[in-house]
Amino acid sequence: MSFARRKRIGDHRGYVLLEALFSVALLTVGLMVALEVFRNVVGVYQFRQYYLGPAQQVAEGQLRKLELRVLSGQALLEGRFSGTKGRFEYTVDVSPWPLSATLKQVRVTVNWKHHGKPGAYSLATVLPASGELLGMGTMEADF
Repeated sequence: MSFARRKRIGDHRGYVLLEALFSVALLTVGLMVALEVFRNVVGVYQFRQYYLGPAQQVAEGQLRKLELRVLSGQALLEGRFSGTKGRFEYTVDVSPWPLSATLKQVRVTVNWKHHGKPGAYSLATVLPASGELLGMGTMEADF
């Protein structure tokens, strides 16, 4: 009887050791997964800060230029033009809006390369063909 009791105690101690090793292994795997997720989040944040944010600013800047052109009374001509700004190339497409002859559809697409892979950001809006359609004629700024 004494022998059986000692055997159970010995088995119990071995079971605790095995359980502890398994817990450490599981914790290690969990930490590795958490570290990989953190690395991915940091990578996405850096990509957004270095490419996506500035590309959005380039696209919005081009749209603002066209809006100011319309507000100053100049006609918005159909066509495509492109240019570069820093590490970005942009293309502006002005086409007729299918729902109204007095409106133009404007799409600005900004392209870049990231480790040899192409990236793009696009904005689109609808603008009047000229500021006169807004009933404004030519605007004069008083500063």
